[in-house]
Amino acid sequence: LSMRTLKVGFPMSDVAIPIYLVIDSSGSMTDVREDVHSLIDVTMAQISTDSALSDLFHLAVITFATDATVLVPLTPGTLLARTDVDRLSISFGGRTNYGPALALLLEKSRSDIQQLKKQGVRVYRPLVFFITDGAPQDDQLIAGQLAELRDSPLRVVALSIGPMDPT
Repeated sequence: LSMRTLKVGFPMSDVAIPIYLVIDSSGSMTDVREDVHSLIDVTMAQISTDSALSDLFHLAVITFATDATVLVPLTPGTLLARTDVDRLSISFGGRTNYGPALALLLEKSRSDIQQLKKQGVRVYRPLVFFITDGAPQDDQLIAGQLAELRDSPLRVVALSIGPMDPT
């Protein structure tokens, strides 16, 4: 069994694990903007420089505040080194609205998975890192999206960034 073959017998180039970094870029995140840029930089560097990871993982970056934007479309790890991280422009400001982020994540993950499958790639469960410093300001509007997210193949890890509010 070679290092480039998973135990299930698929060559790694025929298997993908999509990873989505969904990052809060609202006004409250301004104080941790350097941490956000470092997080993206380190994640992309780690995936792109480790051959076992770069063959397996595909990475996308979505930012959100009042609206959501695809900062980096789903990109194979082998191509991440060509992405100029320094040129990625994140505008910090606006409200912490989860709704646009969840809608865009659900839409993009569906189309990304479908595209990978059309290319003959076996797609393992996508992983989402949802990174924010606070609660949603649109929590009354996102119940349907949360239900859809629970029913999707996505596995979500929520991470808090920034100083803790002691209240």
